[in-house]
Amino acid sequence: MKRNIFVVLVYASAILCLGLIGLYVYLWIMNPRPQGSGSGMRWSSIAIVHGNPIVTTNYPSKRVQVDDPDSVYIAVAKNNADGMRDCYLYFFNQGVPYEYNFMFAPFVPKGLTNETRLNFIGFHFGSARHLGKMFGASDGNQTSEIQFIGHGIYFWEMKHTIEKQWNWWTLMISLWYPIILFGILPAFVLFNKWRRKNSVIAKDKTPS
Repeated sequence: MKRNIFVVLVYASAILCLGLIGLYVYLWIMNPRPQGSGSGMRWSSIAIVHGNPIVTTNYPSKRVQVDDPDSVYIAVAKNNADGMRDCYLYFFNQGVPYEYNFMFAPFVPKGLTNETRLNFIGFHFGSARHLGKMFGASDGNQTSEIQFIGHGIYFWEMKHTIEKQWNWWTLMISLWYPIILFGILPAFVLFNKWRRKNSVIAKDKTPS
């Protein structure tokens, strides 16, 4: 029974690994552009959680359709930004991800406070609070931001104290991580078979 489960796991891992390699090659060669490059458009993605429209004005008759900040979208795409050229698995909570390779959003004015920046073994981390409010935000709304970049992993999050429907985060993981993860078990099995075969050959060649 345990052997059957192990065999199923090996085959499932091998299929997923080969499938992800095929997806990686497709994304790299075809470079399909997701729907999201224009204002109001969406990325080609799967929403696994999605809420109701949120009222973002003080007038009940004027409703603005925005994404629920508790939504989670999943997508795959090739990134062409400098220093981030790779094929990624995306997770994000708004209609489009935030995928730019520079520290802190440029559209929030008037500088930063409580700023922290760390660089270690190829990873870059930064966090800060913005002194000015975002354009169109309520008075008193404070915006904080976190960014983490390095070795095929990218995370960015912006939080608001009042306009919480604008909370926005993006996690990008290079497809090489799941490819390697699902490739470990099949590679281990193949290596063991190769080692046993070589042991048998060496034993047969040993003089009696």
